[in-house]
Amino acid sequence: MLLSYGVDLLAAALGAKKFGASPRALTGAATQAGVRATLGLLFSSNNLQ
Repeated sequence: MLLSYGVDLLAAALGAKKFGASPRALTGAATQAGVRATLGLLFSSNNLQ
């Protein structure tokens, strides 16, 4: 499960870079992926209880 979040983070950063995004946009894509991963882990762990 954690591997999928890592892959998502990498794909967001590389995808933005491929389309010529600025360094600021790359930071935004990585931040968004990190927030999604954190919230995904938070909500998925609540469903296991």
